[in-house]
Amino acid sequence: MMHQPLKGIRVVELGIWAAAPMCGKVLGDWGADVIKVESLGGDPSRTSGAANYGLKVGDPYENPAYENRNLNTRSITLDLKSEEGLQAMYDLLATADVFVTNMRLKAITKLKLDYETLAPMFPHLVWASLDGFGPLGPQKDDPGFDIVAFFAGTGLMIDYCEADTAPMNPAIAFGDFTTGGTLAGGIAAALFQREKTGKGEKVMISLMGQSLYNQANTIMTANMGIDPYPKSRKRPSSPLINSFRCKDGEWVMVSMLDYNRYYPAVCDMIGRPDMKDDSRFNDILAGKANSAALTEILDAWFAQHDYAEVDHLLQQADIAHNRIKHLTDMPDDPQAKANNYIYWAPSRNGTPMLCVASPIKFGNMDLPPHKFAALLGENSEEILKELGYSDEKIQKMIESKVTSVWTDPIPEIKE
Repeated sequence: MMHQPLKGIRVVELGIWAAAPMCGKVLGDWGADVIKVESLGGDPSRTSGAANYGLKVGDPYENPAYENRNLNTRSITLDLKSEEGLQAMYDLLATADVFVTNMRLKAITKLKLDYETLAPMFPHLVWASLDGFGPLGPQKDDPGFDIVAFFAGTGLMIDYCEADTAPMNPAIAFGDFTTGGTLAGGIAAALFQREKTGKGEKVMISLMGQSLYNQANTIMTANMGIDPYPKSRKRPSSPLINSFRCKDGEWVMVSMLDYNRYYPAVCDMIGRPDMKDDSRFNDILAGKANSAALTEILDAWFAQHDYAEVDHLLQQADIAHNRIKHLTDMPDDPQAKANNYIYWAPSRNGTPMLCVASPIKFGNMDLPPHKFAALLGENSEEILKELGYSDEKIQKMIESKVTSVWTDPIPEIKE
């Protein structure tokens, strides 16, 4: 089993949809006890989230969209707008090491769960926030799903498409997963700091900030006049960093960052040693200036060879490359399977569910424990008892709708 360095750490997550829950899932994979606090209506991604992904809707025992980003978490429901619900939240935070949320600052402040309120009450607590656009500036209070903040607001949605085409239709939650994973790393660093100081910390990240950081190279080049975007495959940044279609219809991506080193090898590979002395192509600046002409030559060569032959020749030349794969290739991809990046597991009703594991591994490449995402309020009673609440008090909280518990039968779990 994969090592879990955060065993003994308790995380309270007040998150919906994908970004904060993904952070919680990663921390749970690493061994933390992650308690997801939900309204009595639950995280909306338990229902409508599945529909957005074209997955089955309405079955709490088979909900892969919700399950995959909430594995290894427990669930408690609390009405945080009530005095008793907020007090229960404070009692929970008193036992926690980390509080993580992706609620907007105005909302979290109104609930009295902002850093300025909690830090004096719980000086040991690492308070972590993930929002759309950052805590300052004209968009600080705007709603910010990743499609809006990570993609649309940073150039990512349009400037990486083929020139003169429409903006891409990006993968939902791509930015949420990336940003949530980065926040998990920031939280781990804050916990390490606490070991030395005994004090908690305020950790902040935004979808916009993560996207800009991911694009540091291209933002620099696009704005310094070196390499304008958007581009075309026929006129790439470098003709030796491009995709090519093979005779059998497969596409291959090659990446030769060291142009001057690999250009002679490419000339030999395509049977054109005469091109080694062609001044249009034989150094990186010339190659960039004449990228359309060299791309045309390479396109013609790749079109005459099947992918298997191309793969063999590129391996012989030690050139970084890969077949351009489809999402539907991934469940059977030998590399992904060998490293336990992707795996099948049963849902609560036994239906096979495709899962994607956290890419960070500790000690070995084994999978982390696979504990079902909790049903809504499944652990409410259990968690309140851990806080010292009596059965009588818990029952009164249920009756007054301060909390709720899952009461429907739960299928036998075969994890």
